[in-house]
Amino acid sequence: MSEADVRVLGLDWEFVRLCSVGFANRAERLTRDDARADNLAVARMFTAAASCWSLVDALPARENFRRATSNYYEARQPYANITATCAVDDDRYPIYWPPEWAEERRVLEPWLWTMLATIRSGLVGLDGLRSVADQLNGRASSLEGSALAMTAVGRLAIPLDVYLRFLRAVTNAVIQDEPDALADATFAYFNRVDDRVRMAMMDRYHRRQILTTLLPVEPEALAVAIVALMAARRTGAMSFAQLPVGPGFVALSVARAILEFR
Repeated sequence: MSEADVRVLGLDWEFVRLCSVGFANRAERLTRDDARADNLAVARMFTAAASCWSLVDALPARENFRRATSNYYEARQPYANITATCAVDDDRYPIYWPPEWAEERRVLEPWLWTMLATIRSGLVGLDGLRSVADQLNGRASSLEGSALAMTAVGRLAIPLDVYLRFLRAVTNAVIQDEPDALADATFAYFNRVDDRVRMAMMDRYHRRQILTTLLPVEPEALAVAIVALMAARRTGAMSFAQLPVGPGFVALSVARAILEFR
């Protein structure tokens, strides 16, 4: 990543680099000095380190995402599916399947993160991708026109419907050779991300100090970017040069750098 990309996010490159090291060292101290350290707290610290590293160096970013995944998995948190996707490495840990699949909001996010990770895995070998497509189509049909479809999910608070549209566009592009909707769905998602990041940037002081509610690169957006790039490369469906330049679209550049080190 270039320093110009970091400035687009309202951040200082050198400070982000220092935070990369600082968050990782703090996570290391937690695991080294306290055998009873809370896996979730450690996971979140490694996630913050990985987010910062992703703007500086892809290799340590992937390693920190792996370590975050390990701790999320130990804590039985489905967010492991997001960090595993960001590491482009879910081989070490099976995809985490939440125990419940109800419609309530409390399990919407686990279901969504599991679908995202399963699709990423399917883009490598297509195993299970058709069954995921069936689940997505069934869920989307049941939610169509409902208030639940507009439920804000994840740290970015993006409506469930936007995620579903993107994931269905990916599966349709790969399975049914219908790539036309992929570019539109990708743009719609990252346009939402752009809005959220710009809102966080309005608090310039706390943003530069990495003290807002959003990480420099949100793992959810990065996971979507990785899946979008993998689908585009597999199908030749779109060029990301068509997408605008803005804070919310930096995740696509980060994803490209991470995929180059697979």
